[in-house]
Amino acid sequence: MNFLYRALVTIIGIPLLIYIFFGPKILFYIFCALVSFASLVEVGNIIGNEAKKSSLILYSLLLVGMYFTVYKLGFNYIYLFLIIFAYLVFFQMLYSSSKDLYMTHALYMVCVTYVFLFPFFLVKVRENSIGSHLILFLFVTIWSIDILAYLGGCSIRGPKLAPTISPKKTIAGFVSGIAGAVIVWTIYCWLPFGIKPILKLFSPLQLFIISVAISFISQLGDLFESRFKRIFEVKDSSNIIPGHGGVLDRFDSVIFTAPLYYSLICYFSGGF
Repeated sequence: MNFLYRALVTIIGIPLLIYIFFGPKILFYIFCALVSFASLVEVGNIIGNEAKKSSLILYSLLLVGMYFTVYKLGFNYIYLFLIIFAYLVFFQMLYSSSKDLYMTHALYMVCVTYVFLFPFFLVKVRENSIGSHLILFLFVTIWSIDILAYLGGCSIRGPKLAPTISPKKTIAGFVSGIAGAVIVWTIYCWLPFGIKPILKLFSPLQLFIISVAISFISQLGDLFESRFKRIFEVKDSSNIIPGHGGVLDRFDSVIFTAPLYYSLICYFSGGF
């Protein structure tokens, strides 16, 4: 039954995501805002203490304000919100009355920064003239990495990658994930239906470097979430997506990779 749910969500979800990528920009803004908000709620639920109760509403309102400002005024004004966010983090830490609670707040702030700010780099990528193609390339590459890493890890097995963090992940799976990124790069560059807009922006070598970088960072992002969940002894961040777990479970690698992806695009293309 879980496999059927997973397959059904995949069949419906992938075309829906592609429509969001290539649809109006406001639709993609809303999508990123929803991912951020849902991830924020999941982080709070996993930690499950007063850090969540005292912060969730405040950060949610700030999140809405940030996306609205970006949509109406542009990215030049986002720094104002980043300053506000930084001060909120410091003030939040002042409420910690014990060492354990202080550390819990610190971890919460790290995770909030991760799910709260990193998705903005996806919005920035979407602002590019071929942003829809760039977003699709990122998602397809990460999907391929996840699939090949899973298949390689299950079939080859071998030494564990990080047994104390994620016992099921192997070095073979990690290398297979890199192979998945290379396969997508090959499809984009050399097959007859290669995506021409991206090839006009990057050379094959530049796109190869981006693909390999995505494979490394996305799998590290997966390890980061695995470590976070293991600390609090939970299997999935939530069960909001049938057969797939939570929003963080599905988008952790994309969120974690977004800042590096945006930076590499700017570096190789000379900025936006």
